Amino acid sequence: MRNRRGTKKIKLPNKSVLLIEENHSTPIVSFCAYFKGGVRHENEKQNGITYLTQKVLLKGTENFSAEELAFKAEAIGSVMIPFTDKDAFGAYTSVLAKHLDKALELFLDPLFHPTFPPLEVEKEKQIVLAEIQESRDEIYSRCLELCDSSLFSHHPYRFPIKGTPELIQLLNQKDLLSWHQTWYHPNNLIFSIVGDFSADEVQKKVYPLLEALPKKKLPKLNLPSENGDKKKEIVEEREKRQLAVSIGFLAPSATDQDRFSFEVLNGVLSGMGARLFVELRDKKGLAYSVGSRYEAVLDYGILKTYMGTSPEKEAQAKEGLLEEIWRLKQAPPSEDELQRAKRYLIGLYEIARQKKSNQALRFARYEMLGSGWRAANQYPKKIEIVQAAEVQRLAEQYLNPNQFACAAVRPK
Repeated sequence: MRNRRGTKKIKLPNKSVLLIEENHSTPIVSFCAYFKGGVRHENEKQNGITYLTQKVLLKGTENFSAEELAFKAEAIGSVMIPFTDKDAFGAYTSVLAKHLDKALELFLDPLFHPTFPPLEVEKEKQIVLAEIQESRDEIYSRCLELCDSSLFSHHPYRFPIKGTPELIQLLNQKDLLSWHQTWYHPNNLIFSIVGDFSADEVQKKVYPLLEALPKKKLPKLNLPSENGDKKKEIVEEREKRQLAVSIGFLAPSATDQDRFSFEVLNGVLSGMGARLFVELRDKKGLAYSVGSRYEAVLDYGILKTYMGTSPEKEAQAKEGLLEEIWRLKQAPPSEDELQRAKRYLIGLYEIARQKKSNQALRFARYEMLGSGWRAANQYPKKIEIVQAAEVQRLAEQYLNPNQFACAAVRPK
C-alpha cells in the first residue's frame, strides 16, 4: 500500500473547505482548522484579542466543562493546540486513527461552541500577561517585535501577536464572545485532515459535521497600505548587559511568486554556514548571535536581520549588518552559497513533512493563500530552480538603503 494516495478537496455549501489526504505511514491521524485572521484583523483597541480568545477556547463549551474536555482528551491521547499568527489562527491535533470519531467531536466543539467562562478568562489573562513580560525580558524576541513596529507605520502587522498588557487587562467575556462570533465561521474555515484512513470514509464522517455549521457574513477589511517611506528607529533601554539590534525591510508577500527566490536570499544570509554568521561572528567577532528571518504573510513579507553583541559595538554591528546586505545588491551569491541555502531549505521542508500535523497545516495554509493545496508539495521544485541572478535582482528591488527599519534593545 502506498503511503500517499493524493489529496481530495471538497468545498461545502456553507463555503468551508475540506482537504483530505490518506497517509498510511503510521496509524496516526492529524487534522487542523485554519482560519484567516490573527493580528491582521485587529486594530489599536483590539490587539491581542485573537491570542486570548484562542487561549480560552478549551476552558468550557456549551456541551462540556474544561475538566470534561481535558479528561476526554487524555483518555484518547489527544492534545488540541491552538495557534495565532500574523494572518491566521486555528488549531491542530494528532490522535491514533482508532480514536478519530471521538477526536473530531472534542476538536470541533471548543472551536465553534465555547462559552468563555469569566473566571477562566481572568485566569488566562494573567497567564498571557506573564507571557508578554517573559517575551519582553528576552531581548532578541523583543528586538524583533520592535522591528515590526518600526517597519510598519499603518498596517496591523506592527502589532505584537500577544497584545500589550494595557489592552489585555481590558478584555472580558463579552469581548471574546463577540470576537468569536465575528470570525469563527465555516465560510472562513479550511479543515485539513491527513492520516491512516479511507478518504471516502473520512469524508462521510467530517462532511456532515462541517455542513451543520451555519454560514455567517464576514466583515470587510479595509487594511491600510505601507508607502515605503523611511521608517523610524525604535530603541528600548533595559537593565541588561547585552545589546540586541535588528534591521528590517519589506519583502515579497506569501502570495508573490518571488517569495521562493527570497527564501533562498534569506538562506544565503542566515545559518551557521551563511554570510552573516561567517563574516560578522567568525571573522570579525562582532556578535554573540546573528542571523536573519523572512516571514511571508498575506499582505507583505518581512525580512529582519538581527544581532546580539556588546553595547560598545553597536555602531559596528549596524554597519556590519548593512554591509552584508548591500553586498547582495552588488553581486549575485556564489554557486556554493546558493546550493548551501537550497539544501538547507529543502532539508527543513523534508524533515517537517514527516509529521502529519505539519502536512495538514501546510495544505491548509497554501489553500488559504490562494495557491491551492497542491503547491505545498511543489516547494522543493520552486526552491531548486532559483538562480543566483534572481537573488541579486530581489536584493536590488527590496533591500533599499533609504527604506529600512531599525530596532535596538540596549543597556541603560
